[in-house]
Amino acid sequence: PGRIDLDRGRILHYPRIAGLDDYPLSDHLSHRYGVPAYLHNNAALVALAEQRYGAAAEARSLLSLLVRSGVGGAYLENGKPLTVLGRTAMEVGHMSLDCEGPPCSCGGRGCLEAYIAEEGILSFVPAKFGAGSMSDLEGLIASGNAEFLAALEEPLKVFQVALRNLYTLFAPECFLIVGRSAAYAELLADRMRGALSDLTDMEGKSVRFLADRYDPERIGRGAADLVFERFLG
Repeated sequence: PGRIDLDRGRILHYPRIAGLDDYPLSDHLSHRYGVPAYLHNNAALVALAEQRYGAAAEARSLLSLLVRSGVGGAYLENGKPLTVLGRTAMEVGHMSLDCEGPPCSCGGRGCLEAYIAEEGILSFVPAKFGAGSMSDLEGLIASGNAEFLAALEEPLKVFQVALRNLYTLFAPECFLIVGRSAAYAELLADRMRGALSDLTDMEGKSVRFLADRYDPERIGRGAADLVFERFLG
């Protein structure tokens, strides 16, 4: 997770775990196991796996958001993840939507992560609902409680602005939200279907908003694909 350097196999920055700045993960793994190790961003692996085997199968252009303790993002076009100078992936979770907004783990304020990551969204739920975990949140989503849903309007509005900005930059055929909670991922996608129904792809078709549950086995399959492509051509 975090900002990585694909060429050097290093984690450049990941604020949630101390000691990972400029951390040579690939070198450590290669030394430990005696084989070459290839590093890639976790959100990019999610996007690749979902485009090949999951909810976004066959999408030519896909912008995927991995919503867990943080928010990762990846853009795929024709099955290839976008990297900056071929070396690192997108960090959409730390895109600031309000410079005076809630504090973020990166040290900034108003980042997308502070609004819709698991800890972020729970902070918007009124204390009387007792939502201390994502399981609690799932129960509230299923209940359809109007007061609870009204409390989420601010983070959902911020998410809407973020996706509209990302659409302006990338114009994907579809957006995909992946999370540990299928109910929460679907809530995010469903709200965007209504709020961003005006968006169209390059061929004039409505942009799709998809949701899926984080599946480690599927992600591992996507990672294995990258290994085969890297080492076997």
